[in-house]
Amino acid sequence: MKFKELIILKKLYELKISMEEPQAPRIEEKIKIGYHDNEYRGKEELLINPPIEMTDYYNWLSNDKDPAVLKYLNEENEYFNNIMDGTKYTQYKLQFEYNFRCIINEKIKLIKFYPSSELIYFIYNKNLYRIESSDVKKNDVYIDKKILFEKNISLLLDVNEISKDKKFCNVKSIFPNYNETILSYAIDTIGNENYDIKFKDIQNNKILEIKLLHNYIRNFVWSPIENAIFYIIYKTNEPRQLWYFNIDTKKSKLLFEEKNIKNSVVMRISDDKTYLFVTSITRNTTKCYYYKFVNKKKINRSNNIRIFTKNKLGLKYNITNYKNHFIILTNRDSKEKNFKLMCVSKNNTNIKYWFDLINNDENINIRCLFCIKDYLILLIHKNGLGNVGIINLKEKIKKNKKKEIKYLKFPGLIYDLDINYHRDDKKFIIEYSSYNIPKIYYEYDLEEDTMEVIYEEKINDFNPKFYETKLINVTSDNNVNIPLSIVYNKKFGKLEDKPRPFLLSAYGAYGYINDYHILDKISLLNRSIVFAQAHVRGGGEFGEMWHENGKKNNKINSIIDFIACSEYLIENNYTKPELLAICGSSAGGLLVYSSMILRPELYKVVISRVPFIDPINTLCNPKIPGTVIDWDEYGNPNIKKDLMIMKQYAPYNNIQNVDYPHTLIMAGFHDNRVPYWEAAKFMAKLRHMKTDNNIHLLHMDMNAGHYLSNIKYDGVYCDIIMYSFLLKIFNL
Repeated sequence: MKFKELIILKKLYELKISMEEPQAPRIEEKIKIGYHDNEYRGKEELLINPPIEMTDYYNWLSNDKDPAVLKYLNEENEYFNNIMDGTKYTQYKLQFEYNFRCIINEKIKLIKFYPSSELIYFIYNKNLYRIESSDVKKNDVYIDKKILFEKNISLLLDVNEISKDKKFCNVKSIFPNYNETILSYAIDTIGNENYDIKFKDIQNNKILEIKLLHNYIRNFVWSPIENAIFYIIYKTNEPRQLWYFNIDTKKSKLLFEEKNIKNSVVMRISDDKTYLFVTSITRNTTKCYYYKFVNKKKINRSNNIRIFTKNKLGLKYNITNYKNHFIILTNRDSKEKNFKLMCVSKNNTNIKYWFDLINNDENINIRCLFCIKDYLILLIHKNGLGNVGIINLKEKIKKNKKKEIKYLKFPGLIYDLDINYHRDDKKFIIEYSSYNIPKIYYEYDLEEDTMEVIYEEKINDFNPKFYETKLINVTSDNNVNIPLSIVYNKKFGKLEDKPRPFLLSAYGAYGYINDYHILDKISLLNRSIVFAQAHVRGGGEFGEMWHENGKKNNKINSIIDFIACSEYLIENNYTKPELLAICGSSAGGLLVYSSMILRPELYKVVISRVPFIDPINTLCNPKIPGTVIDWDEYGNPNIKKDLMIMKQYAPYNNIQNVDYPHTLIMAGFHDNRVPYWEAAKFMAKLRHMKTDNNIHLLHMDMNAGHYLSNIKYDGVYCDIIMYSFLLKIFNL
């Protein structure tokens, strides 16, 4: 045999080796579930005691310091790269299409951080700029990019420069201090969402040598009256703490501590900048505290934070400030657990003095609100549809006289709504979008009672007339109707004409409402794929009870709903199993992989990002960030009843010796929300158990966390990979 032939054979052999699926060693370990000495696993009287043991052959993959773990993950990535190498041209095309299909009439939003300020800011390409107010019209909110960059602008923070040469970098919360001389920002260079806060002297354009006492910072705000920040530190199984730090004196002080490790703590400044609101939250109960900003010479910070009302199990609420009253968004006494509006005098905020501000409707769920001047602006949901409500507060608030809500009207049955501040405090912004309508920005004038379009995004090479949307009600368990929203390209015919390739998505957790963005889906629609979303129980489309009926011991309902939607599409000839793909991220990953495990014959391919697919092992271990908080959403497997329910659907525990669809899992090694090893263990066990010859891929980003990103692709990398894999499997 000639030397050249030997070289070719060697290369073919090496290629064969690298194309073989990685196989993780099986090492038997016993996982203890239930009571554990010196470890909080829930109320002791409810725990499984004596504890039970479950065998796990892949638990060794949870040791992120083990060289064998890193070796296995690298093998998975190498295998992924080899299989996906043939999709490079598709990836390039999708990236080109995404870049080409940009907003052709791009306008940039102007920001005023402080109401009395004359300085105007804007963010473009992640960077923060400032412009003199004299260079823009008085109350313009959106201004053409080209016009803006012809003016005298100052670059205050170059995030792209900060990110340069870093494998991962997330910069957020870029804010100036009260007199707009110092800029602060939070930076995470690992992906674990533990942020450092940096400070920059704006005038001298240099980073200040200021080091806070703590890492693990989740959020922070500037004081509106002095050079000081408030920040929250967050460590697993440790009390959450609120700290005050003065930039001028360099002094720190602990202001508040939540000792219950089941609670997370968030804070915000009131709309009028007079209060700091601190909220301690579990999934089903909140406690609010308030801190009034007063002249710094009179401040007594050790006694200044006050609790709003006594803690009550099941009571959830948020507060905002208006003159002599606090306005309360709460689920108090609501049969449907939806949020309504109440009010209380600042003289005594105890719950027994709360009174209804409006005639509250049990079927309406108020999701958020803000107060500007003498108006309250509400974002609401009723019967699955969003709306905006306005309450005029000019007339004095009285306990025995209810306020009226003025509702606005919006077209269509499938759309997104959001509300935001305007530079003019007599106006606010409404953002509207749908599957076939890019964002429309409305300006609502509260004094004139008028609404007009101030900016309508136009996407290059996109004509809304080519796309059709449908909303279908699918009957699920107990005759519950599950909305199924669909969008498709009409040039491939009517939806009913013949079975089409489908990508069915869902989330179904935490009361979250799915969005209806179009931009990232156009390339799929233009290749004949139909996109659909199942609005299953566990989400928030129909209020708090919709969420309740798909969480904890009802979690199986979310999965039943998703399977019902899948069956509906097949039975009505919209698609067929060999053309049906499903996708879900994070909590949505639990949903789609549970559906795959229970009904693998329904699907051709399953795609997910950072999927939560090993709930029993994760939720039995309180050392993992977020575990204790998530017991209220999924249940606690250390309790027998919860464990028995989870065993019905937990993807990792239910993998069998059967044929499974093609799978792609994308995960982040530094993920603090869903540990990387959930994806690694699932893929390892799937490879061992499956009887099919399909493609099963794990892509582990070793430089990212829960919000997977890749700087060079500006955040669309994940979509490009997922869509390339889908097109490969569908041969499109």
